[in-house]
Amino acid sequence: MSRIPTVLSEAAQSRLAHAKAFFWDFDHTLYRVGNEQVAAINRAIARAAIRLGLQMTFHEAVRCIEDAYARTGASIPYLARSHNLCLEKLHLEAHSNIEFTHVTPLPRLKHLFNSVNDCRHIVITHGSVEYARRGLAHVGLLRFFPDDHILGLESGSFRHKHESTKLFETALCLAGVRPDEAIFSDDSPLNLPIPARMGIGTFLIAHGRTFTAVPEGILGIADTPVDLLHARVRSPEFQSTARISTGAEGPARLISSP
Repeated sequence: MSRIPTVLSEAAQSRLAHAKAFFWDFDHTLYRVGNEQVAAINRAIARAAIRLGLQMTFHEAVRCIEDAYARTGASIPYLARSHNLCLEKLHLEAHSNIEFTHVTPLPRLKHLFNSVNDCRHIVITHGSVEYARRGLAHVGLLRFFPDDHILGLESGSFRHKHESTKLFETALCLAGVRPDEAIFSDDSPLNLPIPARMGIGTFLIAHGRTFTAVPEGILGIADTPVDLLHARVRSPEFQSTARISTGAEGPARLISSP
């Protein structure tokens, strides 16, 4: 997949440099979702739906899930609503059976998380908390996210990011920051208008895609979270205000990317 250039305005770079908290979507944001992982996700949802009473063959269920996602962007709520399945049970059981065999960690992302270790990091995902925790462990980022800093769809009473401020309000409270001190990144343009209207700095993560239209009010587009965090640690504003570490193990140093 091709890369797109990450070109950020001075205002966007300033917000990144002074951010005290980063809120992250998970799937196709902190890692790239390939076709094999999409298929694994759809198979897990199909198996869970059949166990909960969906009257279809496995292959029919997979096709139904693929069609539902293409139409609505959220296959589990559609499946629960249209086939009278319990949304909470389907959400939790499907995500508990999704594996990360086909997921590869993004190069340098863990290193860059280390470079912004003075910030709070919170995941806000439409997956489940347990699913995101396993996924973060798989890509080597779990230690940056305390247990209560992983918010799943169930954390927001099953109200999606494009429908409600609830998950973002919870994240702001957990991080103890104002909206203008937080950054939220997501791969879906649909999920950015609400946090942008709240005053949270918002970035679209492209992973090689191009967009014909983007929501008003977002700060910019980055190809990957690596590019976004790299823009922060390379910002002159960040380097001039970086915390000084004075640990006993050695002399003071800037906590920033070399």
